[in-house]
Amino acid sequence: MNMGETIKRLRKQKDMTQEQLAEYLNLTPQAISRWEVNAALPDITAIPLLANIFDVTTDHLLGVDIDAKDKRIEEIRWQSDNCVWEARYDEGLSLLRAGLKEFPNSHVLMDNLASLLSLTIGNYNRDCTEEEKRSIDAQRKHTRDEIIALCEKNLATSTDDFIRHSAIYTLCTTYTQMGEMEKAQTYAKKMPNRHWSSDNMMTHTLTGTAKFEHIQRGVVHHLLDLFNEIGFLMGTTLDDGTQPFTDDESIALYHMMVDMIAIFMEQSSLGDFDRVLADLHSGLSRLYFHKKDMNASAAHFKRYAQHAIAHEALPPVNQATQEYTCLLLRGMKFPLLMCHLPWAIADHILETLQEREADYPAADVAEIKKILQ
Repeated sequence: MNMGETIKRLRKQKDMTQEQLAEYLNLTPQAISRWEVNAALPDITAIPLLANIFDVTTDHLLGVDIDAKDKRIEEIRWQSDNCVWEARYDEGLSLLRAGLKEFPNSHVLMDNLASLLSLTIGNYNRDCTEEEKRSIDAQRKHTRDEIIALCEKNLATSTDDFIRHSAIYTLCTTYTQMGEMEKAQTYAKKMPNRHWSSDNMMTHTLTGTAKFEHIQRGVVHHLLDLFNEIGFLMGTTLDDGTQPFTDDESIALYHMMVDMIAIFMEQSSLGDFDRVLADLHSGLSRLYFHKKDMNASAAHFKRYAQHAIAHEALPPVNQATQEYTCLLLRGMKFPLLMCHLPWAIADHILETLQEREADYPAADVAEIKKILQ
């Protein structure tokens, strides 16, 4: 159906004459008649007015196939997510940028692009020269400017709460990285607290199996959040420049978290918790290395490598097939979260290993390298 026919159909559905529509728009009835026989098209400034009068979207008025558009946007998002999972970040960025040329006002694609840009902001390598650092800083500024522009556009134009909250989250983390804490806190205060979260509200609206499965997913997220929060707590620098915990206290906390996971997961399928355990054993390995206990450091480094490689081998979230087998999470498919790192994990582990190789027992080094192959 062409635009003239659409205007005519919508006008009649509203039981409106050409004269009445012309009066609303401060035009002549003849102008409306010319539109409806496709002898002329409405001025671009009239499009949003017509959409408002007929209670439709401008896309509907212009004859855009909404279902086909949404399906295409979802396809682009899905392809980009797969690229992220497989650490093909440049390809994911290219897909999203091409998608935004096709659908320049897609809030979904803008949100995904901002999130991926936030994930891939460059970091210094250990051997960076000052000139290379300046180049990375310039690229970081350009990337953060783009992230802020995308998020602010979504906040200004989207009515979808998920998109808006995602934009606020990304703005908060971006301004924090930039050291602009007041701006970051302003955005942080715009987010709902845990009590008002959608997950918490949904718990009270569901019944039966749907409620059970929703709470199961919530348990996983709460556990993962708990370990993240403890990690942030341990890594915080106090006002006097000191750390809140000594190395021995941090080691004790890391071991507590490893034991907690063992209790919940019952030595069964670990799924998303392989990533957590990789981080915990990496921390233990580092702390024991500082204490010159090379046997303990190497032992935890080995477990770090095992869990990291296991996590990297997981399929994308949208292709999850394996299930948790522990009593608490039994039957849930994993992975639930897309949290692969923006670098090749085996290469990253090997680089760290090379720095410690001379201090570790040769047998442990050989075993770790075998894990990374």
